[in-house]
Amino acid sequence: MEKKSLKWYSALGMGLLYMAMVFAACFFGFIGPACWTFFPVVAALLGAGAYFWLAARWQKFGVGTFAAVLVCLFCLATGEAAGFLSKAVIVAGGVLADIVRLLVGNTSKKGLYTAYPLLASGNIGWIVNLWIRPQWYIDGAVEEMGQVYADGIARLQNPWVFSLCVVFTAAIAVLSIWLCTKVDKKSAGLLKENTVIRNSNTIKVLLLAIVYLAIFLLGASSGMIHPACYAYVGAILPLLFALVYLYTATVIRGFGAATVLNGFLLVVGLLTGEADTTFIIGIIALTALAELIRYFFKYDTLKGIRWSFVPFALSFFPYTLHWWIDTEGSLAAAVAEMRPGYDELMRPVIDNVPMLIVAIVLTIPVAILAMRLAERALKKQTSLLK
Repeated sequence: MEKKSLKWYSALGMGLLYMAMVFAACFFGFIGPACWTFFPVVAALLGAGAYFWLAARWQKFGVGTFAAVLVCLFCLATGEAAGFLSKAVIVAGGVLADIVRLLVGNTSKKGLYTAYPLLASGNIGWIVNLWIRPQWYIDGAVEEMGQVYADGIARLQNPWVFSLCVVFTAAIAVLSIWLCTKVDKKSAGLLKENTVIRNSNTIKVLLLAIVYLAIFLLGASSGMIHPACYAYVGAILPLLFALVYLYTATVIRGFGAATVLNGFLLVVGLLTGEADTTFIIGIIALTALAELIRYFFKYDTLKGIRWSFVPFALSFFPYTLHWWIDTEGSLAAAVAEMRPGYDELMRPVIDNVPMLIVAIVLTIPVAILAMRLAERALKKQTSLLK
C-alpha cells in the first residue's frame, strides 16, 4: 500500500484508537498511586499499535502532532490534565516526535524508533502537576481517591520518580515499536529496512545508558519501602549493573565505557538537581579509577573488564552518602518530601555507620560474582574479548 492511499477516515480512526488506548491506560491508576504515576508507561505499550499503523502510511510530518492533539482535545473535553502546562507538554511531545522523525527519515523504521518515545513521553503531561504543583495534586487526590491514596502520591513526588517515569516510558516505547515490526508485518513492509536501530552502536550505547539510569533510579526508589533499603541497596545493584557494563564495554573497545554510563547519570542528576557535591566527586573518582584499571589491563581483555567493574560497582554509594555528610539537611528534606515519620526511621540507619561499611565492603565480592554471572548470560559478547 502506498502512503497516498491513506484515507482521512482511516487516519481519524487510528488517531482516535491511539487516544482511546492512552485513556484506557489511566484505569491502571485504580490499582494504586504508583500505577497512576507510571500509567504513561502502560499508555506507551497500548498506543504503539495504532501509532505504528498510522505512521507507516502517513510518511510525512504530522502524525505525532495529530495523535497528541487528539489526546489534548480529549483532556479539554473531560477536564483531565488540568492547566495549560499539562496540555502543552502533551502537544510538545507530538510535535517533537514529528521533528525528530523528519530529521531521521519519515520513511524509515529508525524514524519511528526515535519519534515514538517522544510522543509517548509527552503523555506524562497528563500527570505533570503531580511534580509541578504537589500540594494542589495531593488535595485533589484526597477529594477524589481518599487520604491513603493521597499519602501514596505524596511519596512519589520527587525528581527521581519523575526521571524514572520518563526513562521507563521511553524504553517501553522503543520496545513496543520493535514488537509492532514483528507483529504488524504489512505495515512494517511499508517502511525502509536499511536504517534499523540495531545497526547503530551509538544508539546501542544510548539505550544501555538509559537502562543503567533506570536501574539506578530503581535503587533510589527502594527508599520508599524503608530507609535501610535506600542506604544498603547499593550492595546488590551490581548484579544488574554488571550486565549493562559488560555489554557497553564490548561495544566501546577503548576508553569510555564507565565514562559514558556514569557521565549520562551525572548529567541527569545535574539537570534534576539531585547531584550534590558528594555525588559529583564520588562518581567522578570511581569512574576515573575504573577507566584507569581497564587501561592497565588492556581494553580488549576480559580481565580488564572484570577488575574495572569493581570500582564502577560502587557507583550508587556516592548518591546516598549525603545522609552521613549532611545528616541534618537530609533529615529536613525527608520531613518535607517523604511520608510522616520517615525521618525517625532514618536516624537509626544513619547512626549505624558500621553497617554502612559492611555494605560497601560486601559490594566488592558481589561485584566479582555479578560479573561472572554476566559473562555467562552474555556469552556472545564475552567471546569477543581475550
